[in-house]
Amino acid sequence: MERDGMEVFFEAMITGDTDKAIRGQEKRGQDDLIHTDVLPRQMGHAANSRKQFEDMGIVFGENVDDLFVQVTLPEGWKKEPTDHNMWSKLLDDRGRERAAIFYKAAFYDRSAHMTITRRFSYGYQPVGGWDQAIDDPREGVVTDCGEVIWRTDPILLSGVDSSMSLLESEAKKWLEEHYPDWEDPLAYWD
Repeated sequence: MERDGMEVFFEAMITGDTDKAIRGQEKRGQDDLIHTDVLPRQMGHAANSRKQFEDMGIVFGENVDDLFVQVTLPEGWKKEPTDHNMWSKLLDDRGRERAAIFYKAAFYDRSAHMTITRRFSYGYQPVGGWDQAIDDPREGVVTDCGEVIWRTDPILLSGVDSSMSLLESEAKKWLEEHYPDWEDPLAYWD
């Protein structure tokens, strides 16, 4: 999957745009990742381990290079690109994101890792969506695979930090009451 810098050099010479040539190399790297049976060898931060990925049903094979390892995914699982050339998703047989995959394919700075995605998370958002005015009310939310399943009563932000913390606190409390093992990346997927 490794590409050399000459490809970017020639594209930059032809187009006169080095940034565009590098973005093109990164997009081709993403396409290679999506269409091959490999995943990054680096399993994200310390909270993720190869054993957790194996417990999800992924079978690891031989190392392909310094960044990637051969894998067999569970039946129906697939990799899908995002709209950012360096990020892709590992989706299960129901189309739910199970891991985020980072691959920077630039010849001068190649790197790759993946991180398990939890089913549930919490946070806050503007009541009318992120394209609303900054002073619109905010609400705490709990999401299941990115879809809001619970929300707090909306509040107007007064002290931005304290209001957002309050909303997140309420959302986290609800999540802990209803899904106490939510922080376990392998919990609640069945």
